[in-house]
Amino acid sequence: KKQEINVGFYGPARPPLVNIAPDDEISGYIPDLSYLTMRSLGVRMNTFHFTTESEALNALNEGNIDLLFQPAGAPSPADLNSYSGVEVLPATPVIVNRLDDFKNKDLKSPTLTLSPAYTGPINVLMGVSQIRDSRAILPAREAYYLIQRNFADTLAITQASEQPFTAYRFLLRKNESLLAQVMAQALAH
Repeated sequence: KKQEINVGFYGPARPPLVNIAPDDEISGYIPDLSYLTMRSLGVRMNTFHFTTESEALNALNEGNIDLLFQPAGAPSPADLNSYSGVEVLPATPVIVNRLDDFKNKDLKSPTLTLSPAYTGPINVLMGVSQIRDSRAILPAREAYYLIQRNFADTLAITQASEQPFTAYRFLLRKNESLLAQVMAQALAH
C-alpha cells in the first residue's frame, strides 16, 4: 500500500478546476477533490506543477508522479498504450461566440478560429472577445465560469457542440492497475 500519492498538473491555470499561484501552489476543484479522495483512502497527497505536458509525462514515466491530471479535450498521449486513464469529470463541449456577432444574427457559419488545442481557456476567450466572427469550443464548466466572471458583456455560450471531448481525467502508468482501480471506484459518478 502506498503511503503517499504524487499528483501532477501541467500548463496554465484552468479556473475553477485548477488554479496555480505564482509560487506554484495548486488549488481548485480538482486538487480539492483529489485531496479528499486520497484522504479517504488513507494516503497523503503531494501536488506538482509542470510547465508543459511533455515535462509532466516524463515525470509520470519516471515514477516521480503517480497521477497526471489531463484537462477535458486534451489529446491522448502519443504512446497511449503505456497509460491507463481514470475519468474525473465528464466534459460537455460548448460553442462560445461574441455577443455582438450573435445578436446581429450576422453569423453565416463563422469559422472555428479557436479550439481545444489551446493554451488555456482564458486565453481562448480573450481571443474570441477581440476577433469579430470568431468562436471557440470549450468545456462548459470552464467556459461558463470564465464568461460569468470576465466576459459577461462580451461573450456567450450559444450552443452545445457535437464535437466529442475527452473527459477530465487522470493518467496513470499501465503497471499501476491497482491504483487505477481504486481511483475509478473512488471517483465513480
